[in-house]
Order: sequence, then structure tokens, then C-alpha cells
Amino acid sequence: MVADVGGTRTKWAIFGPGRQLARRRVEPTPSGGPIAVLESLLARARTLELPLALALPGLIDGDRGIWRLSANLGARDVCVREWFTQRGVELPVLANDVSAAAAGEAAGGSLALLQVGTGVGARIVLAGHPLDGCPRHGG
Repeated sequence: MVADVGGTRTKWAIFGPGRQLARRRVEPTPSGGPIAVLESLLARARTLELPLALALPGLIDGDRGIWRLSANLGARDVCVREWFTQRGVELPVLANDVSAAAAGEAAGGSLALLQVGTGVGARIVLAGHPLDGCPRHGG
């Protein structure tokens, strides 16, 4: 299961064999801060009993599983992977939402993406790999 959290909407998708889209849903992103967002994600992951790949807005340290900063959702140094692990849910992927969107759109190729939503973000992807800025937060 993949969840893309935005400032106003959260998009969910479940993929079947061959990466075929099996199910999709869009719902409002919970207000009340980062823990309210994580609790909503946890409820969905538990209901479907699937591992969760998560794309969050803002500054993400995917290697360490930390949501460093999201001004629009109030996140600051939230240990997301640890939070899910303590609750028995696997979180194999944690990425910045624009990096994830750019990698998906590039489909193994190269592109430059400017994404405008509640916030604005940009990424460059070369040969399927999003280029990270310094320190791993920009395109």
C-alpha cells in the first residue's frame, strides 16, 4: 500500500501483481498535527494488513526514518519509522512526496518535475534516481 500525504489531501493506492493499480482513494489529510496524520495512516494500514510505503511533504530523512520538517503539517523531527515499528506496522519506504512523484513519473528514465499543490516542490530524476540536494532535501 502506498500513501501520499499532502497538506490538504491524502492519496492511497494498493497495487496488485505486475504493479497494476487495484484500488485508489483520496481523503482529507487530518488536521491536528503530525501525530494525527500518523494515527490516520496507522488505522488504514492495520485495516488492510499491508506494509506501508509512505510519501510525506517537507524534509524527509528516509535513511533514518525521520520526518525532519513539514511547515504545513507541523512536523519537526518525528521518528516515523520507529513510531510505526512500535505499533507493529512495517514501513519499508519513507520518502519526500515530490521525490516519490518524480521517480514514479520518470519510470526509470529522466525528467525535471515542478509540483504545485498546498506547497511547491521540484525534483530532477536521472536514470530513475531522484537527485538530492544538500543535505539530501532538494532537487
